[in-house]
Amino acid sequence: MDLIDALRSRPKTVLHISRPDVDELLGSCELPVSVRDKVEGFASSPCYTDRVAAVGLIGRLCAPETAADWSKNTPSSMLEKVEIVSLGDVDYLADQFEHLPRALARADEDLVLNALLEDRDKLESISFVLQLAGLGNVLVESLKALDMFAAKYGNYFKSFTLGKDSWLKAVFPKEPEIWWPPDYPDIPFDFD
Repeated sequence: MDLIDALRSRPKTVLHISRPDVDELLGSCELPVSVRDKVEGFASSPCYTDRVAAVGLIGRLCAPETAADWSKNTPSSMLEKVEIVSLGDVDYLADQFEHLPRALARADEDLVLNALLEDRDKLESISFVLQLAGLGNVLVESLKALDMFAAKYGNYFKSFTLGKDSWLKAVFPKEPEIWWPPDYPDIPFDFD
């Protein structure tokens, strides 16, 4: 199994977090079709962390108020469980970065890098929701540590280009401290 399959097929746990209503969360906000499709996929997933990621992505991109309302109406015990699972996902993702050179030798470079970055960004969306609920401090620190660890693999991302349908393109302008270099030639990156 290659890295992409491993990232997409890892076991998911189901917890009772109801499917977020994407239309309600978006309100008058509009997302590019490809991003909305991704959000809809997360929202309809049987995996509760994906559902929380859908809310977080909407909140980060355009509707923080409705994401805040959603987080406040979700039991904190459920969100605490989301944080615990997400901490395991951080460890899993760090392991995937360690295997990055081998994965790139066996698969399409942009697909592998995109899968890693999307999984990292999904954790950012989850962290966003947890912070809105006054939770997630451990996840925030774990994500900082993951980013410091992952940045040492930055040279692999120098030639990475975002697909035109990637939600990562929508997120990049909202994340000024992001460590990976998307295909914006006017942004200097130093990975030495």
